[in-house]
Amino acid sequence: MDLVQRRGLLKTDPNPNKNVDYLITLKAASPDGSIQIELRYIPDRVILRTSSFSNYISGLFEDTNQTLEHYSLTLCEDIHDELITRWINTNLDQRMKDGTEHCVNIEDRQPQWDNPQLLNRLKMI
Repeated sequence: MDLVQRRGLLKTDPNPNKNVDYLITLKAASPDGSIQIELRYIPDRVILRTSSFSNYISGLFEDTNQTLEHYSLTLCEDIHDELITRWINTNLDQRMKDGTEHCVNIEDRQPQWDNPQLLNRLKMI
């Protein structure tokens, strides 16, 4: 699935209150269940329509020959670019058959945005 098709799966709604910083968390698993996905973001003008998240995840993992880093970076870039979030954090966690665990955590934010009171209360990685 190309970038335009994949990002087209992300449907949004207006943010009900753009004047308040609040955290949204969405959790999912890859279609085969091997990767746990956690998306946390602080919205700006729009919020992600929750019902579109699972369709997007299916599209993201359509190409099964990618690294966990690739999936994580793509997820972060797609959400941040489509929603223009104030702050975003993605965490992908894969447990291997041999018992090892592979995690990739990415964070990004708008250049001038900061809310230390909110961010300091978030669960640490």
